[in-house]
Amino acid sequence: MLCNQVKISKMHYLGYAVFAQAKRMLGLGSNRKFLVWKLIKLINDGLIDTNNISVTSIGRTDGVGAQAIAKFTAMCFAEAYNAKYVHAPFESLAHAELSPELWTESWERLLNMSIGGVLLDEKKMQVVKLETYLEDPTLWTKKVVIADLHFHAFCELEPTLGSEVSKKLRSAINVNQLPDSASNEFVIGVHVRRGDVRKGDRETGHRFTENKHVISVLEQVLEVVSGLGYNPKIHLHTNGTAQELEGFSKLSDITYHAGKPALETFISLVKSNVLISARSDFSMLAGIYCKGIVICDPSHRTPLREWIKAGPNCTDIGQQLKLKLNER
Repeated sequence: MLCNQVKISKMHYLGYAVFAQAKRMLGLGSNRKFLVWKLIKLINDGLIDTNNISVTSIGRTDGVGAQAIAKFTAMCFAEAYNAKYVHAPFESLAHAELSPELWTESWERLLNMSIGGVLLDEKKMQVVKLETYLEDPTLWTKKVVIADLHFHAFCELEPTLGSEVSKKLRSAINVNQLPDSASNEFVIGVHVRRGDVRKGDRETGHRFTENKHVISVLEQVLEVVSGLGYNPKIHLHTNGTAQELEGFSKLSDITYHAGKPALETFISLVKSNVLISARSDFSMLAGIYCKGIVICDPSHRTPLREWIKAGPNCTDIGQQLKLKLNER
């Protein structure tokens, strides 16, 4: 699918152009969203031939969720414009639970985001930062690899490509590191983010989800799954304490996985029949690789089109889930 006519309203584009210019004049750096928008506009105007460009995501040093999602957005951009995605292997991942080398190697092997494609080679490829590329029209006719931290601004405009890229990644992941659940179990994987997020905290409060909201979603899921004759088993993954999980004990057939290794947690979430994700890049990444049905918080990033969105008033989760299960 070619999306080379992704629309950006003229008013929004000009508004961000003024904002981006003011930010630069004040020495506050570039506006990443506008840079991606400008690239899209130049392509739509026929000034850049996408046969000449490849894209990659480099320069991040945060956790695997954030870095992998950033690479995912670059893959989506490449998919849209029939450009090449050049994969830059992980170099430094935060929150390492093994030696740094083994930690990056383990995630690289598991996620397999290169999907048999081209690996970044800065010695043989002309790699140009997005901002530099946009400021130098002489580069627009050359074969270059455009590098940026991420392409989230594209996915916000055109979310449909995420589903296509997700299919490719699901076929590439190697999740055989853990045994499958018992064949008669219907696994409901739940990620409850605690520990590094706190309600009311200025920096992390926007990623906090109330227990009662997650429980409400779970109750709707259990009602549908049980009603269809499945044998549901809840696997709750968290980095929180028992005190932070108040209310979940009223649910039956629930197993708590608190403080388990991240690789084990990720694979377990990916293997869920239904995955209830948190406001977390790690959680969203599991959803991208999950072959089951994903229920997400739509306020975090850009959800895939097939995911069930569990907003504040999520009374129709059961109905949506039932429809999706009957389609399978």
